[in-house]
Amino acid sequence: MLVTLSDEAKMPTIKDGRTLQIRNFIVKGSRLVLSKQSKIMAGPAVQVPESLKEKAVTIIMPPSPTKTLKDAMSSPVRENLTVQGQIIRDEAIKTVKVAQNDTKIRALTLEENGKTMELTKI
Repeated sequence: MLVTLSDEAKMPTIKDGRTLQIRNFIVKGSRLVLSKQSKIMAGPAVQVPESLKEKAVTIIMPPSPTKTLKDAMSSPVRENLTVQGQIIRDEAIKTVKVAQNDTKIRALTLEENGKTMELTKI
């Protein structure tokens, strides 16, 4: 969860993995806004079963459907999907600039039933 904190004195009480009780906060969209009037207190540790964590991950990032290469090529751009095929070409890792940041990419070519698809792995 994203939190905006305007009182630096409260910063030491907020640590990753800690359970907190928060009062007098504002919700803006999908984030919390904490001010000088906000009260931050330590809360009892929350035990989350592993099965519930796995279910949460599945809800947040649902598994993508498996498609053939032919169907994948006609899918909309930026759709999450899973493809299977034989790797017929694997290029060396290259470093390219993306928004002034060095990013390592690797190009692969898959083949399935005579259809080929080029993939770029970031």
